[in-house]
Amino acid sequence: MKIRWQLWFLVSFLVCGTWCIWDTMTAYSKGEALAEANWKYIQTTETKTLKDYCAKYQITGDAKTPQAIRAEVFDPQKNPLICSPTLEEARSAYGLFVQTAARKSSMRMTFMFMGAWLVILLAAFGLQTWLNRRAAKGSR
Repeated sequence: MKIRWQLWFLVSFLVCGTWCIWDTMTAYSKGEALAEANWKYIQTTETKTLKDYCAKYQITGDAKTPQAIRAEVFDPQKNPLICSPTLEEARSAYGLFVQTAARKSSMRMTFMFMGAWLVILLAAFGLQTWLNRRAAKGSR
């Protein structure tokens, strides 16, 4: 039995698609967990809410936009500061932030997958053409 490239393409496509869908589906809840962890951390300091923490650093931001600050546990790329006055708003904002990052990652992985398969198919076609030319010259 020959295992053809179409089977490998299908299997790898299913793995890539499953990972992308699963990551995007679970991202919002990861963002909510991040919001709760940040909220608990903020309450161990002198401030009671994320908005009060922003005021402490003289940041005037809304409850939806990530702020570019590197202070304590906050990092603009992985764990941004979002100035939310309530825990519910923080959960929503962090959930959307993490979900947006997961969607970008899924799109990037999809295009990398397609690019990798194009390279594999072009390389296989080139190798096949080269081997067939050598075989044709050898049979003369």
